[in-house]
Amino acid sequence: MDETSFSRKLSLSDVSYAASGYRQHHDHQLVCQLVVQGQGRIAEPALLQAVQEVARFCPAARVRLRGWWVAKRWSACGPLPRVRVVQREWDGLYHPGLDFIDTSLDLITGPVAEVVQVVGRSTYLVFRAHHAVMDGVGLIDFARALFKLLNGIEPERYDSKVRLEDLPPGNVAAIPSPPSQAQIPFVPQAAAALDRSRLWRRISLPGTDNKILLKTMLALSRLAGDDPVSPVRIHMPVSLRRHIRQERSLSNLIGMLRMDIDVADDCKAVVRKIKQAMGEQQELPVAVNSITSK
Repeated sequence: MDETSFSRKLSLSDVSYAASGYRQHHDHQLVCQLVVQGQGRIAEPALLQAVQEVARFCPAARVRLRGWWVAKRWSACGPLPRVRVVQREWDGLYHPGLDFIDTSLDLITGPVAEVVQVVGRSTYLVFRAHHAVMDGVGLIDFARALFKLLNGIEPERYDSKVRLEDLPPGNVAAIPSPPSQAQIPFVPQAAAALDRSRLWRRISLPGTDNKILLKTMLALSRLAGDDPVSPVRIHMPVSLRRHIRQERSLSNLIGMLRMDIDVADDCKAVVRKIKQAMGEQQELPVAVNSITSK
């Protein structure tokens, strides 16, 4: 398939993310960002060529919205992802004035994605894509495809037209009802004066990658609970691609697991709950009125 012939209908997830801002002048857009740290520098011509090539394998990286709002679709007829090289010292953390992680994207005229190389003592590649175009898993696949091309390896093609609505229906009965006695956390008056701007931190926790997620879930449940004996409801986003292994897509294919974490739970207990919820196919999409009726 030629990348310019790629076309796909919008999903409900795409529309919800587009509503955060879909034009260049819209602030506060929902943008997926992946920062990769390394040493050395990629020659700008080589990076430009790799980005041009990657669009053949990842056509979602150059889509734009076409058609009327009642029948909008993605069409890979937009500009290539923007490539920028920034000379500055950076530690990979958020600071005010970092325009290369705050630049708005445009779903009507494009580009909808960009790759920024930040060169200093360390080199960072910043992959950015509007969340309406792809999810975090898709952005990682896009980055992997680009790195393969830079190393002379042909990547897989991510040109599936599958959408969230095309997946098998979820198991409504497996979605737990909200706790009947759930308390609304008390918000102190001083909280209204807190700075609500972006917070981007690098936080390190001891352990292997698979345990980090479990430890983080347990830590959040401890912090969120003001009742020492009541469980805490955790919502865990998961990729739905395991249900369509024959498809390769960058689009928004994320479902939600809902689990109650008990005070006595450890990592093994959380793993059991995750496996049970996924075994019940709780993460697959269900009708909106079924969710709201719970």
